[in-house]
Amino acid sequence: MPEQTEYSTELPPEAEQDTEPTKLTEISSARKQLPSGKELTWLQRLIFGNTVWQRTESPVPYPGRRFLARLLDWSIYYVLWNYLVMVLLRGKIMRGLLLMYLDTMGVMAIMLITEPLLLSLVGTTPGKAVMGLVLRTDEGGKLSLKDSWRRTFQVFADGMGFNVLIFNLLNLTWARRNCAAGKALLWEQKHSYKIKSTKVWRGLAACLLALAVIFLSLPLIYQAAQYPLHRGEITPLQYAENVNEMLARSGNKTGFKLDADGYWHDADGELLADKENPVPQHEMIVKGGKVIGVKLFIRMTAAGRINGRIDQKALLATAFIAAQPEIKMIDLTELARRLSDIQNDYEFEIRGVKVTSKVSYSGYQTDGNYLTGLENDPDRYFENEFTAYLTDQYDGS
Repeated sequence: MPEQTEYSTELPPEAEQDTEPTKLTEISSARKQLPSGKELTWLQRLIFGNTVWQRTESPVPYPGRRFLARLLDWSIYYVLWNYLVMVLLRGKIMRGLLLMYLDTMGVMAIMLITEPLLLSLVGTTPGKAVMGLVLRTDEGGKLSLKDSWRRTFQVFADGMGFNVLIFNLLNLTWARRNCAAGKALLWEQKHSYKIKSTKVWRGLAACLLALAVIFLSLPLIYQAAQYPLHRGEITPLQYAENVNEMLARSGNKTGFKLDADGYWHDADGELLADKENPVPQHEMIVKGGKVIGVKLFIRMTAAGRINGRIDQKALLATAFIAAQPEIKMIDLTELARRLSDIQNDYEFEIRGVKVTSKVSYSGYQTDGNYLTGLENDPDRYFENEFTAYLTDQYDGS
């Protein structure tokens, strides 16, 4: 029998010497391209330490265009949040710094809900669409809802620092720097981000649309927020509730409340009484259990400036006039303009509501649209008889 030959599966020593350095070089090169622990931000190491980095280069290294897309989207989310809080949930109209910051957190919540839905359904957002950006899986399909939410959360956490003051600015700066340098960002690891066009008009369009969304929508929302809690035919109790709710929403912290008879009480429930500057009673004109008109008598003797937006008149206008179904948002703007006149008598009708105002004063001098009390006149006074009523229910007598 011929002698059997054993075929070895081992490579000759020379081949091993040639192959091993090649493998080491490839591994070393790959590791060098992917971010090391030192290159990650503190937040990435803390929260996304187990993330498998698959890309080293950003598919869309245009930080400016991506920022404009995000700006337009954020403007839309901001308007949605304000409508939700101020109109639907009837939140405070006057908002301090803390509430304004909490509003930005609310906007982020809208983003975390809305953006994943848009990405999974249409593969883009309004801002991205204007800037020519689309998001797809590596296979070319739309992202699943789960992947869309993961990506949006990574943008919120890593790109925006959870919207925590200072951290958000730092993380946005890091993201912009890395994107401008062509480095892949955390939320670009599993999906294909593509840009269809880099024409200048897209950036201009995004800026103009963002401004339009903010400056055209917010005034309408603020006007809609002026509508009272109860509208239509209202009872004296509902009128009082309208006044009290609007007083609280306007940021008043006195704790004063109007009762169903039109009298004011302090936070302890005691009737307010001030002989020199009495808090005016809201004298309701009632017919068939429904409020068809309200009268105010305002008297002031204090020195200092009286402005056109006397709170009591504004509360009456909101609680009664704006409660009428025929009153539109544009009417509220005209109403506010008319109420600002405290130097002259006036009378006007607005969609079936007659408004009259008679003023008299002494020891006060005009100061633009204001009146200012003279310190050296002890007999100074300002009086304002203000009435609003439904013309088809009351003749004004």
